[in-house]
Amino acid sequence: MTFDPFAEHDAPDQPHDRPQDDTTTVTTTAVTAAGEHKVRVTLKAGAGYDAPWITIDGTDVHDAADQLGDTDGVKQLVELTVSAAKFLHRSYGPAQQRSSAGSSSGSGQRQAGKPAGANEAPNGEKRYCEHGQRLYKSGFSEKTGKNWGAFDCPEKVCDREWANNRK
Repeated sequence: MTFDPFAEHDAPDQPHDRPQDDTTTVTTTAVTAAGEHKVRVTLKAGAGYDAPWITIDGTDVHDAADQLGDTDGVKQLVELTVSAAKFLHRSYGPAQQRSSAGSSSGSGQRQAGKPAGANEAPNGEKRYCEHGQRLYKSGFSEKTGKNWGAFDCPEKVCDREWANNRK
């Protein structure tokens, strides 16, 4: 049976194999020579590079497991990491970059958002409805896992025309 340190339950009476006698102190010092293996556990809050993450280094599997078993310590570390990530995102996130990107001359930084040409139909195709020239839009469907392109009415009255269909 494995112990899940993050499950909602009461902590075990003896979470670690440590002496219960208060007069006994056990100190373990691990010296890792160059080239010896260590264990690193990486906890990521999401799939993207912008998601906060925490690494826990252990001298071996048991040391890493002991560190993860400290549920109060790990929860506190996670809360602090999330708080710091939110602060950084508010202070230096995409909105900050966009406002400073207009004032910098040729900084070379890529701006967030759609790339140039994303609102232009392939091969310069244009379509019209009774309300004028349709607006080309494109995106990625999470549902189908495919890219899509469509022409929308400028007044949002007429039905959408998909780029791969001709009406």
